Amino acid sequence: MNNSMNSVRLLGLGSLVVMVLVAVLLLATAMTASAFAVAVSVAPASQNANVGDTITIRVRQNADVDTTGLQTNVSFDRTVLQATSVARGVAYTGAALLPSDMASAINTANTSSGQLSNLAVFFNPGAGTVPIGDREGIVITFSVIAGGSSPIALSGIEVLDTGGNVVPATSSDGSVNATAPTPSPAPTPSPDPTPTPEPTPVPTPPSIPPSTGQTTVTGTVPPGSIQITVPSTVQIPLERGTTNTANVPVEITSNTLWQLNTRDPKATNTGFMTTSDVPPKVLKNSMRVALGSTQIDLRFGRLLASGSGDSLATTQLRQLVVPADAPGNFGIDVLFEAVAGF
Repeated sequence: MNNSMNSVRLLGLGSLVVMVLVAVLLLATAMTASAFAVAVSVAPASQNANVGDTITIRVRQNADVDTTGLQTNVSFDRTVLQATSVARGVAYTGAALLPSDMASAINTANTSSGQLSNLAVFFNPGAGTVPIGDREGIVITFSVIAGGSSPIALSGIEVLDTGGNVVPATSSDGSVNATAPTPSPAPTPSPDPTPTPEPTPVPTPPSIPPSTGQTTVTGTVPPGSIQITVPSTVQIPLERGTTNTANVPVEITSNTLWQLNTRDPKATNTGFMTTSDVPPKVLKNSMRVALGSTQIDLRFGRLLASGSGDSLATTQLRQLVVPADAPGNFGIDVLFEAVAGF
């Protein structure tokens, strides 16, 4: 990932020349180290689990500078936990993940070392950065195989800024407290029960058959009654340039369900106010009947309201008169019809 990470591999060559080169590289790294800082931590810091559970550990970084890479060792008690997978955190989506042979690294940690060594996520130059703040770097899952307490310890931490410089880092470890199932106590054998003597059967007297009777109950629901009352005539002003209104009280007397419909019964110019001339004069706009939020256009006529029992409602006639309407005495028959609901 950077000069210091490469130096670890070079020292394994055992060459004096390489060791001198490593020292130079380490010095160069130290001279260009970032003035910023990063805190690397295990999340959650502590968690409880039961044997057989699968748990997730997250290595998080909280940096005050944009970064491109994170490397760390993660140690654990392999008699309590067994690592099952290592993945990139959300912040390093699309980044490279090391070691490349992760299955081998997990097997070594689980069987001998108890340490996932040199875990690293990093972006190649120009491939991405991790913004400032608390970010998820590496996600590790473990299986809990035995009761006990296991540390989740970080070491060998290196975080790189966007210039490839090592950002000074502090670390916070975590722990897992695993609970083994409590063995069930061996059952205590029960003594053989003392046999209970069977009682002497008592003869059952002969039963008397029941006596029955039956009554058929009938009744008749009478037809419902319904009556509607409206005024025979209503006067509405017809001023041009406005919607003129007039109220029509509608009284329904009923002992059943009902529907209230309204319409204009005439066959021609339905829904429009007309004069008695031949041919009649006709207003430009049709009349509307409103009740509450319901408004009916008398050109079509339809259900205005429904209910049950007695009701008194005030409907409103609405007639728009425009400047183009001819003068005259206009009229319209508005039919209110109450219909039983069954």
